[in-house]
Amino acid sequence: MSFSRKIGKTAAVYAFILGFLYLTIGPLEVAGGIEKYNIPADFWTGLALLVVAANYLYAVKGLWRGEFKGISFLFTGFILSTVFGFIFILLMGADGLLYLLGEVEEFSPIADFRPEIWLFIASTPITVFLLKIKRYMY
Repeated sequence: MSFSRKIGKTAAVYAFILGFLYLTIGPLEVAGGIEKYNIPADFWTGLALLVVAANYLYAVKGLWRGEFKGISFLFTGFILSTVFGFIFILLMGADGLLYLLGEVEEFSPIADFRPEIWLFIASTPITVFLLKIKRYMY
């Protein structure tokens, strides 16, 4: 059993774009970051972004063919994107709370807005695809 190839091709293109973005940001964080573009030097997070990129890019082949195997990798990549996005949103909230409590002298949400957060925001349209494809699964 498979799903609509039109839906699959649309999701495959979007998964490729997300995979490419994660594959671009991950090595930049591993290599030392770029301060001008607010990409921090974070070795382990950069490696985690490469894992997310691998999931999205591996999903492209199956989605393009309309196979359910592609959905599993897309869903895994989305879960990982969500986890990392929420972690850094919580860290930004914790920094804001420390500022409100007077523990730190300054708080800049722009400085704390890491690439993982905007990549998570960019990955949220995948939920629409997953809801559309759910009817083909039963």
